[in-house]
Amino acid sequence: HTQQLLVGQEEYSWPQYFKVVDWNSFQLQKSESLGVGHTMLSTISRDTYYAQAKDTDDNAPAGLSAPTSVAQGHGNGYIVTPSPNQAYVIQYRYFLNHTALSAGTDATRIPDSFDHILIEGALYQMHMFRNNNEAASISLQLFQPGIKEMQGILINQYETVTDTRTLRVVRAYF
Repeated sequence: HTQQLLVGQEEYSWPQYFKVVDWNSFQLQKSESLGVGHTMLSTISRDTYYAQAKDTDDNAPAGLSAPTSVAQGHGNGYIVTPSPNQAYVIQYRYFLNHTALSAGTDATRIPDSFDHILIEGALYQMHMFRNNNEAASISLQLFQPGIKEMQGILINQYETVTDTRTLRVVRAYF
């Protein structure tokens, strides 16, 4: 998503159908006319923003400089700091909430490579509606692993994994 920042404004709302943001994706876009290059914005906590930057931003209605950090706003949005002194453009990635499919021509946002899984889910629902429990059971057995596969490929992409197991020390005495 691309957002043009307004001079002196720190808080911005999320776009329509917003679900969750990738905080590591906020980037100030290059603009030769504004004299800035592509720059990733660091993520700070809302408490850090209020403790260290809010007063300075509020005391500069014409803005301070190009933003260097982003924080979670209260409710429905995010905060950039320092307060922009020009109409900078930032870009970030986010996940969308689903929208109901209501017309025959509506399309899902699920990649076409997973159509067979959606069809198995639809067949399961159809067989359940027609009280064909045996066919529904077969469709469900094909549908559930497919959903797990989609989840593993499309959703579960961990940046880091932390091992929380405790280290067990074994001492040998000779």
